[in-house]
Amino acid sequence: GRVLVVEDEPDAREFISRVLVDAGYSVVAVPDAFAAQAAIAGVDLVLSDIGLPGRTGFDLLRWVRVQPQPTGMIPVILLSGSRDGDALAQGIADRADDFLAKPFDPEELCRRAALHISLHRHRRDALAASTVMDGLAAALTVDEAVGSAIGAMMAQRGLTPDEALSELRAISQESGRPMVAVALDVLAEP
Repeated sequence: GRVLVVEDEPDAREFISRVLVDAGYSVVAVPDAFAAQAAIAGVDLVLSDIGLPGRTGFDLLRWVRVQPQPTGMIPVILLSGSRDGDALAQGIADRADDFLAKPFDPEELCRRAALHISLHRHRRDALAASTVMDGLAAALTVDEAVGSAIGAMMAQRGLTPDEALSELRAISQESGRPMVAVALDVLAEP
């Protein structure tokens, strides 16, 4: 996976990056939230310190969460030098995926990174599958309405299937309305 590390302290940024690279991750490391916003495209995980200069890690998290997909669904793990319960509560309220207090065990960081990247990929794949299924369901609904209208026109008007379909198309083109809307009107006729 590709991890965006947002840490203003150079030694900490280098340490976190080295741990992740050694674990097989591709890492982009930046010193602040503004640089993170510019570098976020295509990442699978954001690891952000809370105490950043200018815009905080909380500000970055809130920015990520209001972005359109796929950026808005990228997991964010907040890092803090404090074990302050208020910071944890704020992170949860802002929809952080996880929280690590510094100093942390490098293995624990890698386990959490792997977990959140895996969950992110599963969510992304499920969302893509549901989008395909929604499109398929919509297409089937359109096909069902048009098919039912053709059947009704055949029964009521004595038309062949091709004649009924041609008539639906003609009405649709003349009225500038989608064929499914015309089909629904036909089905509503007594």
